[in-house]
Amino acid sequence: MKQEVASFLDYVAHSPTVFQATQQACDMLDAAGFTRLSEHEAWEILPGGRYYVTRNRSALVAFAVPENGFTHCQIVASHGDSPTFKLKAHAEGEAAGAYIRLDVEPYGGMIMSTWFDRPLSIAGRALVREDGRLVTRLIDLDRDAALIPNMPIHFNRDINSGYSYNPQTDMLPLFGGKDAKGALAAEIAAKAGAKEEDVVACDLFLYNRQLSQGAANHYPLGVKQVHHIDDCYRKDFQLVINYLLRDGIVIQIEFHNILICQKHGIRTPFCFLLFI
Repeated sequence: MKQEVASFLDYVAHSPTVFQATQQACDMLDAAGFTRLSEHEAWEILPGGRYYVTRNRSALVAFAVPENGFTHCQIVASHGDSPTFKLKAHAEGEAAGAYIRLDVEPYGGMIMSTWFDRPLSIAGRALVREDGRLVTRLIDLDRDAALIPNMPIHFNRDINSGYSYNPQTDMLPLFGGKDAKGALAAEIAAKAGAKEEDVVACDLFLYNRQLSQGAANHYPLGVKQVHHIDDCYRKDFQLVINYLLRDGIVIQIEFHNILICQKHGIRTPFCFLLFI
């Protein structure tokens, strides 16, 4: 139990966004002997083969083909994302003439009050120009970079009587003093190993930097991002890898929570292509 919990908490700690979670799944599938397929190439599927394919670096399908044919198909699906706040383009803005705050929007359904007064960082991916082409770089500032502060109670005496938070006014995180203007873009470029002018676009999200906590019997109690990513962990590694190595055919799907009917979700050609 202790080893399983430690492995799970390590997975969570290294999966601040769906992009890192998907990359971890790819790394473990590679280590288990799966072959990576490309949507841009013809597939040669052989009996006894184990394969996976990704789209957008946020959706993943893994499957195995029995050596002697099969009589049934089992499908396991999970989310790879978690509710958070997504940074808008050109997110830096001044607040009260003294601070830099970040313009964000909610991603998924969350309990907003739990985001206050916690050390937050920023992670996701950046699209950069490199040698005449566009490449994707995973980004993780991996430091206490932002904070959504609670206001003193004398600014809102009704805070303990129930309050409806406005994401556009109440949930904007502080990034630093006004001298921090431009620092985020510079740090993102440095993490991507590129010049600022070569960073074309970003998908960046806030995440909680507090470490997950367990009880005396090692059961995980306070686990950040547990909304969907725990489901992803169990199904990716206990079912897709362990089960596929011994029997049957399983298709594992990771998809954005709020994109379930859009580009990379369960009701899209990305999933249907496995049945053609």
